[in-house]
Amino acid sequence: MDKNEDPNKSCQLIRRHWTITTSKGSIFTDGPGVIGLFPIITPGVKFEYCSKCELDDSLEYSTVVGTMNGYLSFSRLSNRDEIITAIVPLFFLTINQQ
Repeated sequence: MDKNEDPNKSCQLIRRHWTITTSKGSIFTDGPGVIGLFPIITPGVKFEYCSKCELDDSLEYSTVVGTMNGYLSFSRLSNRDEIITAIVPLFFLTINQQ
């Protein structure tokens, strides 16, 4: 969150919703937090995390490709009933096997 943002816009990540597509098809995952965490985002705070998913590397291609997209749900700290949705646009997952 930008350091100059209104503190009343502070929020907490509560759920993740992902669509992961590989050569084997698409899976949908939905669950609480991310990697067991429920970060609180306030002005000047940034949260990043790393995770992984399985790609099918048994194919005889030099690069294995998948995609992922979805959204994160946040609860406003000043009003827990207010849910904010942050869209995560499609991005590529790749393994270069060369």
